[in-house]
Amino acid sequence: RRSKVITADFVTLDTGTGIVHIAPGCGQEDFQLGREHGLPPIAPLDEAGAFLPGFGELSGKSASDAATTELIIEQLKSKNLLFATELYSHSYPHCWRCKMELLFRLVDEWFIDMKWRGEIMDVTRQVRFLPEAINGMARELKWLEQMRDWMISKKRFWGLALPIWVCENCSTFDVIGSREELRTRAVEGWDQFEGHTPHRPWVDLVKIRCQCGGKMSRIPDVGNPWLDAGIVPYSTMGYNYRGKENLPPGVPRWDEWFPADFITESFPGQFRNWFYAILAMSTMMEGRPPFKTLLGHATVRDERGDIMSKSKGNAIEFNEAADKMGADVMRWLYARTNPAQNINFGYGPANEIRAKFHLKLWNSYAFFVNYARLDRFDPDETPIPVNDRQDIDRWILSDLQLLIRYARKAFEEYDLMRYCLEVERFVADKLSNWYIRRNRRRFWKSEQGSDKSAAYQTLYEVLTTLCRLIAPVVPFLAETMWQNLRRETDPESVHLCDFPSATESLIDQQLSADMEVLFKLVTLGSAARNEAKIKVRQPLAEMRVGPAAEVQAVVDRFGAQILDELNIRRIQVTSDGSGPMRRPRLLLVKKNAAPKLGARLKAVEDELAALAIDRDSLARQIARAYRLGAHGFATGMV
Repeated sequence: RRSKVITADFVTLDTGTGIVHIAPGCGQEDFQLGREHGLPPIAPLDEAGAFLPGFGELSGKSASDAATTELIIEQLKSKNLLFATELYSHSYPHCWRCKMELLFRLVDEWFIDMKWRGEIMDVTRQVRFLPEAINGMARELKWLEQMRDWMISKKRFWGLALPIWVCENCSTFDVIGSREELRTRAVEGWDQFEGHTPHRPWVDLVKIRCQCGGKMSRIPDVGNPWLDAGIVPYSTMGYNYRGKENLPPGVPRWDEWFPADFITESFPGQFRNWFYAILAMSTMMEGRPPFKTLLGHATVRDERGDIMSKSKGNAIEFNEAADKMGADVMRWLYARTNPAQNINFGYGPANEIRAKFHLKLWNSYAFFVNYARLDRFDPDETPIPVNDRQDIDRWILSDLQLLIRYARKAFEEYDLMRYCLEVERFVADKLSNWYIRRNRRRFWKSEQGSDKSAAYQTLYEVLTTLCRLIAPVVPFLAETMWQNLRRETDPESVHLCDFPSATESLIDQQLSADMEVLFKLVTLGSAARNEAKIKVRQPLAEMRVGPAAEVQAVVDRFGAQILDELNIRRIQVTSDGSGPMRRPRLLLVKKNAAPKLGARLKAVEDELAALAIDRDSLARQIARAYRLGAHGFATGMV
């Protein structure tokens, strides 16, 4: 904002102290300085920002009007008090909604004395704060240590009416503790108030009697919204009436549901708002935490990481997002994100998540359904004993049980990100890319048989279990799949099913461990092909693998699958004395070296190729290459 600054005369006193203009009623710094020097805090403005009566020509004029500024300047000039005026740019507060300029105004407010903050800190230390990366407990304790008295009043009409009545005669105030107390003490206005909620304007009609004999009226202020939010653990659970004896049958005592196991909210501002309010009120009410675990999460940004706002045009309305990207995609995007980091939300990230998880799961489901319908698969037919099924069937069932174990532990620890990423890996790498891809021929068989039935039964069990496993996070996708897969004896909805528990008898730790080594070998082999730019369709003679006992066992057991996956003829597991599998090599970066070496380029290349390099002598060889004049070269491992 560009403002015109008014500077008063600078008067030097005998003490050498300068005299400047100060307004204790129009700004925090001025107010504090005024208190230090005993200056009266004059508050000249009303709620609309206009000067109050008693300020001469300024009375009734808006303080933010440019004409008012010019009037003040002219008055100072006429009194020979103006030293200079200047226009300069500076930051200035504006309303974050309507962008209107704000004014500092001194008002009377109501506060809670926070000298008992130590008690709140003791209660805070009993809470588990997640994620650990944000160090939530330390943040909350720091706020409690540094905070001032708690301002609980607001100059608004709508909101929680503060139950404070002030005497019109002696100015004594009293806090009313309940609706019943207000009814017994009311001397007028109760008839008009009865039947209404305790909000303005009805509660303002009630008057009570002061000890001095005067009449007491409610203050016009409403409460800070965090008063409402902070008392929720008690108000929601009926603290005032469910703690009594002789409750109606089926009505639990409030403390049967107290404290809450878990709460969550965005953490950037809540350590000094809701988290603080809920802890403070529970400390006052019961001297204990209102919850056991608190999960603070970061904020939602647009897909480029910028703050969302309607004015910038990058905000996405929920209904629009739900229609375009799908509610389940949004839910998975939120759940799989590290809560300590901001979520970059938008259609681009949503499409990536859909392709990475939802489509892979749906395609796996569609593959099963299409072939199961053609073959008239009956999930109620006599199951093939698991021990009689192929290794790949027993492996996917074993890893499914390990996934269930993992998921239950992640949910118990409120670590949804870990759960989601593991489910993604299971669906993409194990189910879709390995089990189904390598088993297609079993489903394509024209003849029926125990092996084909085993494949169907295995895949059916995996899909129905996944429906129950993912239902809490992606309820619509899970329900759609469940409705088409469920048997008549199964619950009507996946959300009426129990969350899966691992079947320990299906876990084959050795088989699952061997398959992990198999995946690693295939991944490394594929990476080596990519690095050498040799496509899979080109057969290779041999793959060499470094020495390890588990590698040899896997090669012996699953060697045929590795050969098939990587299109190689044999695998050799090197012995311990055969030396490292990768050796360093020096290569010229020709575009850098050629201009400097000229005709010597080929000679330097030959010299580098002939060098016998080991890891210990690599630095010496590089130095030698420099001496040869190769100022542009690179190191690589082959």
